[in-house]
Amino acid sequence: MEFVKELNDWLQDVLKQLDPKVKLSLKYPWEALKFLEKMNLEKESIQGQIETGVKWDVPFILGKGSVIKAPSVIEGPVIIGENSVIGPFAYLRGPSIIGSDCKIGSSEIKNSIIMSGSHCAHFNYVGDSIIGSKCNLGAGTKLANLRLDGDIIKVAVGKEIKSTGLRKLGAILESGAQAGCNSVLNPGTYVCKKKAVLPGAVVSGCVE
Repeated sequence: MEFVKELNDWLQDVLKQLDPKVKLSLKYPWEALKFLEKMNLEKESIQGQIETGVKWDVPFILGKGSVIKAPSVIEGPVIIGENSVIGPFAYLRGPSIIGSDCKIGSSEIKNSIIMSGSHCAHFNYVGDSIIGSKCNLGAGTKLANLRLDGDIIKVAVGKEIKSTGLRKLGAILESGAQAGCNSVLNPGTYVCKKKAVLPGAVVSGCVE
């Protein structure tokens, strides 16, 4: 899978700032979420701007040129790349990684990876999800992460259906994918490269 290599290489570069010896070998995208659980930030690195009124607890990393606008809440560990804008009214729940040149507005991000150049700007919920580069979530889009029956989540990748072994998994969006306003992506939804979920749609499975 082309996206797995893209995600693997990008995530490895990000995590090298924590451990120069880190080496990833992902087979499926959702395996990246397991590495978040091991993310331990012992030292804080704030190279961007944090407005007065922003609340955070454990150390986190904020890249150059990035801004966190008040009132936002950061529950680490969280890594934010360069030239990203977070807030106002953003709620980031770690462990999460947000790339460079991202826009996270009045949205909740929980245990997720958002690659560079992606936008979750207006009233979005992103739970246990992976969003590729240059993706956009329209206003009100929700990425649900838990089945009503609590069962293990399966992902349809093309014609294959794979068990993830996870009870909590949101959506996986390959780079350039979009979700229209007020759409809902059910747990385990997979959106292929540059494909779109229509506004107001409720989708499951693979969007290709």
